[in-house]
Amino acid sequence: MREKQFREDLFFRLNVVSISIPSLRQRPDDIPDLVRYFLARYGAELGIHEPSIQAEALQFFAEQSWPGNVRELENAVRKALLLARGYPIGADAARHACSGSPVPGVSSQSLAGCVAELLAAASRGEIENAHAALIEAAERELFTQAIQLAQGNQAKAARWLGISRLTMREKLTRLGLHPTRGESDE
Repeated sequence: MREKQFREDLFFRLNVVSISIPSLRQRPDDIPDLVRYFLARYGAELGIHEPSIQAEALQFFAEQSWPGNVRELENAVRKALLLARGYPIGADAARHACSGSPVPGVSSQSLAGCVAELLAAASRGEIENAHAALIEAAERELFTQAIQLAQGNQAKAARWLGISRLTMREKLTRLGLHPTRGESDE
């Protein structure tokens, strides 16, 4: 107003009630509720039927200071959802969403590229178990592609993978891949 860039009369019209909200770091108990809200909001937007987060990832988010306040948390949750690619958000995805660094994974065109990314991340201290991360990423990709190619038919995908239908169901549940209702599993 002093610099004549905002009209004084308009300011007084708009300034009826002032609400002071403490920063997010001063109210860490709100973080889990906010994370769940952003999961629901962006999960629906991204077409993720039931977005979820593992307890370790939720704890990681709760321990951050969030200098960018609620918007920073919102962006981190959205990024973690994208990184998790429809699976429950794990601690690694939460850490990578907050770090701003690219996430290693099966996004590479080759197995050698994926291994190189994982080993580089491990050497930088970004992940602790490159072997487990590779196995999990490969398994997720294998089951995702199999169930998609089988158009949700779990029995057919299980046959292709050489496993039982029960094992297929267990893997799909553990990996967070739930075919939509009405798709055949026979």
